[in-house]
Amino acid sequence: MGNKDKNDEYNEKALNAFSYFAKTAMNDYTMEDIDPEQLINHYIRAEVVHTKVPSNKDPNKEVTFANLGDKSPADGFDTEPVARALTLGSGNNAAPKAAPKTQTASTPAKTGLDIDALLG
Repeated sequence: MGNKDKNDEYNEKALNAFSYFAKTAMNDYTMEDIDPEQLINHYIRAEVVHTKVPSNKDPNKEVTFANLGDKSPADGFDTEPVARALTLGSGNNAAPKAAPKTQTASTPAKTGLDIDALLG
């Protein structure tokens, strides 16, 4: 999910979803401008709902959608996180912290928020 739709218009639904996601993680629903750097070391808890439906490309196959239900701020991980999650934004390891900045810098032509890049 990018920040532009097929008509090269801003994807308002994606931006609104990201905005709500970020405000929930920060536990501040009055935020106007969200700097992705602010989200480092903030967590969100969400209910994951899996929905299986027939594929519109092949009716003999099923596809599974994973949607987020109830969302709330969290203090950290409930389960053992993957190694990459532990290194994102960690101050004692310079290489992983630089990686998201490199990603963002490599696409300077884009404006708005690239949710795929932010969420990995």
